[in-house]
Amino acid sequence: NLSLHLTAAGKMADDWTANPFESKEAASPFSDPSVQAATKTQDIGEYNPFVKDSNAATTASVKTAAPVEPRAAPSGGGGSSSSSGGGSGAATDFANSVREKELQQKEAELARREAEISKKEAKIDEKIADGTLLPDPNFPPFPKWCIPPFKPFVYHNIKEEIPEDFQRTMRWMFYCWLLTVFMNLLNFFAMCAYASLPSQNGGKSADHKATNIGLSILYLVLFPVISFYFWYRTLYNGAKKDRSINFFLFFFVFAFQIFADIFNAVGINGMGAAGWIVAFTAQEYSAAAAAIIFVSAFGWSALSAYSIVMIKLVHGYFRGSGKSMAKAQSEAAGAAAGSSVIQGAVVAAATAGANQA
Repeated sequence: NLSLHLTAAGKMADDWTANPFESKEAASPFSDPSVQAATKTQDIGEYNPFVKDSNAATTASVKTAAPVEPRAAPSGGGGSSSSSGGGSGAATDFANSVREKELQQKEAELARREAEISKKEAKIDEKIADGTLLPDPNFPPFPKWCIPPFKPFVYHNIKEEIPEDFQRTMRWMFYCWLLTVFMNLLNFFAMCAYASLPSQNGGKSADHKATNIGLSILYLVLFPVISFYFWYRTLYNGAKKDRSINFFLFFFVFAFQIFADIFNAVGINGMGAAGWIVAFTAQEYSAAAAAIIFVSAFGWSALSAYSIVMIKLVHGYFRGSGKSMAKAQSEAAGAAAGSSVIQGAVVAAATAGANQA
């Protein structure tokens, strides 16, 4: 009996030490064939707790269990594949050749257009150099919204059109013209101040009031335009085109300009000029009016001196640049020969002489 109890106790001990959940047939749950098939055909992605998208965290990438082997090509299809490859290569070569031809045609068209544009630009440059075609007017610099006659009417650019060695003198001449315009404006206000003086001592201060104001208005309207075209623009074109005759015309007209400035500085009463004589006359009646007239008289005197200095500078450039009276005469003769008016007069005179004969 004791032996039987010991044997039974040993069997019970063996039963308690064994795993009650372990299967006798399969120790591992992955030994099941269905589980093995599933693990071979699918790759379950790992769960990432830091990814907010639950779908992205739980989505598994499916992989095929075994790569699919390509089907073998039919035994009789070798020739057709090679022929199709050759046909596609020929089509590619043809398409490339067509593209090259199109590119060549476009390049030729662009080259032709560039040549036409360069020819047009060359013609325009020649016309601008000859003076037959001028750029858009930019002087006086009126705003674009102004109506005629307050519009630019000439092209003025000393830096581009005047030789470099004469640009400084040309700018000083431009300042001389601006000072001429300013002095005519100041002369008008000075004459108005003189006309405001009271009539005293027999009306001496009131003499020529209307005449002085009328002439000052006439000077203000005419002299800026006349001076611009008759001596400033003449000198500008002479320096631009290197013409001696323009310089001679400038010397002739500018000499009268200097004489007019000196005459205005003297200030004879009744001539519309606020000079020294008028200033001393106004001093007896009104200090304020006399002050304005004295400023005008000083301005005319300064302009006269400035003009004398400028004509000397221009004459120095004229002598140093090779210009002469003989060259001016030849230019005048050429201009007369090319004038249609003079040619018509010569033909008419010749015809009349032939008829009389």
